[in-house]
Amino acid sequence: MSQQMMTTEVAPNYKLEIPAHLQHLLFAGLVIGGIGVALLVGSELMRVLGITLLVIGVIAIAIEGLLLLVINNKARLNARRQMMEAVSWRGDEMVLDVGCGNGFLMLEAAKHLTTGKAIGIDVWVENSGGQSGREVQRNAQLEGVADKIDVQNVDARSMSFEAGTFDVIMSSLALHHMGSNDDRERAFREITRVLKPGGTILLYDMFPMINQAERVLSRNEAMKIRRLDGLVMRVIAAKR
Repeated sequence: MSQQMMTTEVAPNYKLEIPAHLQHLLFAGLVIGGIGVALLVGSELMRVLGITLLVIGVIAIAIEGLLLLVINNKARLNARRQMMEAVSWRGDEMVLDVGCGNGFLMLEAAKHLTTGKAIGIDVWVENSGGQSGREVQRNAQLEGVADKIDVQNVDARSMSFEAGTFDVIMSSLALHHMGSNDDRERAFREITRVLKPGGTILLYDMFPMINQAERVLSRNEAMKIRRLDGLVMRVIAAKR
C-alpha cells in the first residue's frame, strides 16, 4: 500500500484581527440594537427606549464596518505597494518602521535593500490585532530577509536613535494605537527628528490621524507632503 505524502505550505502571517474584547462589545451592541427593534412595536415608553437601543446598535454596526475596512487585506496591500513605489530605492537605505506589528511593511521594504537595514519598532500588546515581535522574526525568516532587519521594543514618542538616522520612515495602521492627539504629535516630532535631510516619510492610517500628521509635518517648511491615495483610509508621502 502506498503512503500518501502530505505537505503543508508555510507562509508569513500578516493577518490583522479585531481584538476579542472589542468583538464582544460590538456583538453586545448588535444584540442591544436588535432588542431596540423589538421594542419599537410596544407602548410609547417602550418605543422611546427602543429607539435609544437601536441607536446603540447602529453605532456598533458603523464601528464594525470601519474596523473591517481597517483590517481589509486588499486595502493594506494596495497601500503597501504605493508606499514602496514612492521610494527610489538604492539598496543602502536605513529604514524605520514605526509600529511594525508583524512586519507587513518593514519586511517588504527589506526586500529592496542590499547593504541597507530595516529597523522595526513597536510596543506590542496582546489585545492589539494579534501581533508580536516573535511573529516578525518568523516572517522575516520565511521572507528571506532576517539578516536585513532588526526589531526593537521602542516607544515612538521617545526614540533613542540619533537625529538624522533614517533615509525612509514608514508606518502602517499604527498611529491610531499611539494614544491621544498629544501622544501622536510627540511621535510625529520624533519621526521628523530622526529623518535624514532628503529623507522620506510614508504613512497609512485612518483619515483623522493622517490629517493630524499632515498638519504637524507641514510646520516644517522644508517638508513637501503629497497624498498618494484614499478617503477614509489614506496614504501620504512627505519628503524633506
